[in-house]
Amino acid sequence: GEHDQAQALHEEYLALSLRIGNWMAESYAPIYLALVAADRGDDSEAHRLLSEAADAADRHGWPRLSALAQAMRGEVKVLQGARTSDAALMREGRDAILEHEQGWLGLDDVGELYATAAIASNLLGEADQAAALLLRFAAAVHPSWTMAGRWLSAAGDVVRGHDVAQHLEWLREHNFVRAAAILAELADATFDSGTVRTPDGIAGC
Repeated sequence: GEHDQAQALHEEYLALSLRIGNWMAESYAPIYLALVAADRGDDSEAHRLLSEAADAADRHGWPRLSALAQAMRGEVKVLQGARTSDAALMREGRDAILEHEQGWLGLDDVGELYATAAIASNLLGEADQAAALLLRFAAAVHPSWTMAGRWLSAAGDVVRGHDVAQHLEWLREHNFVRAAAILAELADATFDSGTVRTPDGIAGC
């Protein structure tokens, strides 16, 4: 939650990287600066920075970074849609995440992106899609990936309407403040809308 420090460190990383020829920072830095902007509630700036990151990645021929930038743009849209009950925006964001799935598989953000897509699908009333994504998520991550495993368990609990307090507590205790904020926002949107899955897979119970 220390946004000013996070922004300053990412900007310093970019400046130092460009000085030594670490050109991939041209894409990495805007991605994570965008997430800082989104955390601050400045979605317009987040989209601008993510577009900048994707353009840099495409210009240099870095497909995985381009995929990550586009997927994170999707995540920002999902959260905007969940916050404003805008199903069209949420669907657009979910589809952007999944469109670039093969590019971000194996990256550190895999858990966050799968969880966001699965919970968004459930919010859109697509229980079967949410269940399929959770299965795909489980198959894609190694059991040793602690953070991805936490996201998988948390997303499953959100979709099934279970309490997520233990997940939020774990994330906060381990200083994953941003992840906790995203999970809380998606859980609140789900429980407020009533779009949880019953054990037989029916949405909207």
